[in-house]
Amino acid sequence: MRHRTLLIIDDDKFWTNVASAYFSGFGYKVVTAATCAEGFNMAQLHKPACILLDYQLPDEYGSVCAARIRGDHELKKTPIIMVSGYEDQELLAQTEYQLDGFLSKDTQLPLIKAKVESLLRRVNWERGNVTCSDLRLDGVNFQVYRDSKLVTELCPEHFRFLSLLLEKSPAFVSEEEISRHVFKADEGSEKSDVIRGVAQRLRDKLGARLGRRVKKLGKGWIYVQPRVNKP
Repeated sequence: MRHRTLLIIDDDKFWTNVASAYFSGFGYKVVTAATCAEGFNMAQLHKPACILLDYQLPDEYGSVCAARIRGDHELKKTPIIMVSGYEDQELLAQTEYQLDGFLSKDTQLPLIKAKVESLLRRVNWERGNVTCSDLRLDGVNFQVYRDSKLVTELCPEHFRFLSLLLEKSPAFVSEEEISRHVFKADEGSEKSDVIRGVAQRLRDKLGARLGRRVKKLGKGWIYVQPRVNKP
């Protein structure tokens, strides 16, 4: 799992300390802020993967803080969850405040973590970032990593092909679906010869060991995940 930064903006020191310790135990880098101004500065500095935001802050309401974050070009897509004792703000949090969720301060931390990770999975798929067994795809740079080490950089076409196979693995993907996703072809069209050529070039880029995981199966293709050695 990649190292991820979580920003908690809350002036409740006890809750912040408990939540920080909890998320740190799962590999998150946790940074905190007690005010709207400090929270916005910390967001700009650390570019967090997700933000947990209180509603009642000493200098501004959490809604003001959220608006500043949403107005920043580099931060506007950052998932923000309001975690607050002001439960009357739940509807506003997801409508007027442009937040991604609302949770009561009484919510158990495992449920808060589940909500955070659900949002991060969605964001990663939207950005083309995919993790499957020992591989990770970087959708921004079209790069393939294995065990945190760069394997290769792909062209967009090859990247979309591998990303689709990883997303569907261990199920196979039909050539019709590959045509739509990779080549943006019309519904019902197939490009078997073209797909075969793309697959072979992708195998070459991945190298012999990883390339063998991309296999043809009937009228589709599959990414075969490595076996996990049982103790």
